[in-house]
Amino acid sequence: ASLDLSGGTIGGTGALVVSGASTWSSGSMTGTGSTTTNGGLTLSGTAAKDLNAGRTLNTTGTTTWVNSGFNDAGRIRTGSGVTINNTGAWLDQNPLNTRISNDLGGPASTFVNAGSYTKSGAGTTDIQIGFNNSSSGVGTGVVTVNAATLALSGGGTSNGSFDVATGNTLNFAGGTHALNAVLSGTGTGRMLVSGGTVNTSGANNFGGQLVVSGGSFNVGLSFDAASLDLSGGTIGGTGALVV
Repeated sequence: ASLDLSGGTIGGTGALVVSGASTWSSGSMTGTGSTTTNGGLTLSGTAAKDLNAGRTLNTTGTTTWVNSGFNDAGRIRTGSGVTINNTGAWLDQNPLNTRISNDLGGPASTFVNAGSYTKSGAGTTDIQIGFNNSSSGVGTGVVTVNAATLALSGGGTSNGSFDVATGNTLNFAGGTHALNAVLSGTGTGRMLVSGGTVNTSGANNFGGQLVVSGGSFNVGLSFDAASLDLSGGTIGGTGALVV
């Protein structure tokens, strides 16, 4: 079976499981139930996608998020403790700026990346809800920034990897982030701390430049980076920052 959500509302307390391809171009999902897209999900069109009232969206296949036309086209709005649980491959191909936000109010929502999240679109994506990059083994909890900027503005907990290609940026822009033994891939891009608080624990290694322009960056055990640009904010903690 397949799903095409182009308007209206999917709701309820039960589990909607889609084995075939899913497309979401408009409309909303609400209620404390769940939607699971086993056959892949395409997020398209310029209309906002609303997740509300404790809904859980499980993306287990390949999710392609691509919208064009204007900034914030096709953005994802959440509210009341929504969870987006990605165990598949999330492909962020947006050519213009977009975001995932908690516009609908209530308790903060969370994006859990237990699979892979790859940003390849030219726009800035700002994830304003909690972002947990959770690794349980090889190939899980992998974030790759191949183009432009991925901003994480809602805090979160991460023990996975962040690979930022040269000339591109991973921006910790707000909230409180806990990084535990985070490793980078071969990328030599920027890890920017522009706001909020980043607390590290364990041995962390980033292959590119660490830039602190605002907020606080606190090192627990150790954090290794290729270079450092401190233009604002605070570097603190009891551990060793090695550049």
